[in-house]
Amino acid sequence: MNICASPFRNLSPARGLLLRAALLAVFFGLCEAAGLRDYTAFLSGTQPGAHLPAVTAVLGVIYLVAYFGATLLSPILLLAAGFLGLGRFLRHRFRMQRSRP
Repeated sequence: MNICASPFRNLSPARGLLLRAALLAVFFGLCEAAGLRDYTAFLSGTQPGAHLPAVTAVLGVIYLVAYFGATLLSPILLLAAGFLGLGRFLRHRFRMQRSRP
C-alpha cells in the first residue's frame, strides 16, 4: 500500500497547488457558514452557548485551523502555483526561441 498516494498525483504541480488552495478556502467558507467563529471565544475563557467546554474548544480549534489555512497557507500556495506556471511558461518560450533558426 502506498501511503504517499494522493488524489492530486495526476495533476500538474501548479494545478495541484491551486486545487489545495481552493479546498482550504472552501473549508473555511463552510466553517464560517456553520457559525464556528463564535466558538473561538474559548480563547478568552468564555463559553458561547450551552455546549460542553470540550465541544466548544474543539469547534473553536477547527475554525482556527480553517482560518489560518485560508489566510496564511492559501496565499502561499497561490504564489507557488503562479511561480511554477511562470517558470513553465518561460522555459517553454525559451525552448521555442532556441529551436528557431
